[in-house]
Amino acid sequence: MAALLARVATFALVLVLIAPAVRADTLERAYTDAIRKMAHGAGVARTDGYIWAYDSAQLLRFAAVDRDLTRYLELRDAIVKRFVLSDPADAEARDDVAWRVRDGAAPEASGTTEALALADALLAVANAFNRADDRALAHTIADAYMRHATTERGVWFIRNYYNFATRAYANNSFLVDYLPDVLANAGEADGARRSYALLDRAMGPAGLFYELVQPEIDTAFPGAGLAFFSPNAVSSITNACNLALYATQGRPALARRVLAFGVARAGNLKRFYDVRTGVPRSADNAGTPAYACLTRLAVRLSDESARRKLEPYLRANAATQLANGTAGPDTATAVVFALRGSDR
Repeated sequence: MAALLARVATFALVLVLIAPAVRADTLERAYTDAIRKMAHGAGVARTDGYIWAYDSAQLLRFAAVDRDLTRYLELRDAIVKRFVLSDPADAEARDDVAWRVRDGAAPEASGTTEALALADALLAVANAFNRADDRALAHTIADAYMRHATTERGVWFIRNYYNFATRAYANNSFLVDYLPDVLANAGEADGARRSYALLDRAMGPAGLFYELVQPEIDTAFPGAGLAFFSPNAVSSITNACNLALYATQGRPALARRVLAFGVARAGNLKRFYDVRTGVPRSADNAGTPAYACLTRLAVRLSDESARRKLEPYLRANAATQLANGTAGPDTATAVVFALRGSDR
């Protein structure tokens, strides 16, 4: 995949740097070409040899944005067959989405983020091509996602995964497991309502989200209010943005706080920040994923001023990453969604 991306990148990178008037179109076309080469079968494997459901869901969503029904149907059949457990021996796993798959290996566990990403892609296709069966499948997957819900010490949350081998749920929850707008659009009104309320509690003072929900920690620190926390108070700008991106319908004020945080630091955006103070906790550039997500968030919130400020940084980072051949399907699709303004 690295060689493939590098081959399509050189000419695009030159034009991005020397021809500002056309650079967005050139960069978008280069990324689109790269994605079309990835978008076959059940998706492309990462360096660990696994095909990740999140990546494949983004390829499926791309087919809807690209208005390519033929490509979509090919992807859908392969992805659903490979990732959705339609008839497992364990009824508790029915319609779960495996978080990753590899030839010759049984699926390990469900993926909650992955389930909602796939449901989101199916809903995008249902809207693009008027496919009622895909809307129904999105609802079925959302129902299976809701089986991961539990309440502990008065806190409702989604358990991170279901282990297919041990037939046991995890006892923790990552904030990236919540995409409440997807639940709302899939017809899971109660799950959406509870997820929005959870995000209200998970927003930190700086305008980013805590990374974890683990109510059992209160047993060791009663009354300390630590059910929502981040290790060493570190929050990822990309994770916070992905949460905000799928909370714009029900919690636009929270989404705007995340967008404002990113826009204020657009010229020097870092990967990690202190969730309490907003102080950088990393020297690393946040990179293409963060700028793509923030640009999409600006589009989704109809904030044209923010979009104009963010897009040059997105273009610069995306052009460099394309030239380096390191943009996988998750990053590549996010770039195209951002540059096309497909979240309007």
